[in-house]
Amino acid sequence: MNPDALRESCWEVRSQLWLGEGGFGCSPRARGQAVYAVCLGDGEKTRWNRSDFSGVLDEQYLPDWALEKLEELRAPRQEQSAGPAMGGMS
Repeated sequence: MNPDALRESCWEVRSQLWLGEGGFGCSPRARGQAVYAVCLGDGEKTRWNRSDFSGVLDEQYLPDWALEKLEELRAPRQEQSAGPAMGGMS
């Protein structure tokens, strides 16, 4: 994340590493600018503009804490169903 897009109190590394999860801004050839992202430091989810990001960081350069959070976010979520889905199909 570009530090200029953040408040000064959020300039530490934990607030600058975000995972883009969606939006047209995630695609380099799309016209849209919206990037829906989650902060690897505290899990906050918000919308940013593509220009708010400094660039893409290769995973090999992520600190250990950020890799752990990234793995946690990418893990398949197991949802417990309370019963059959709509229409009786599961």
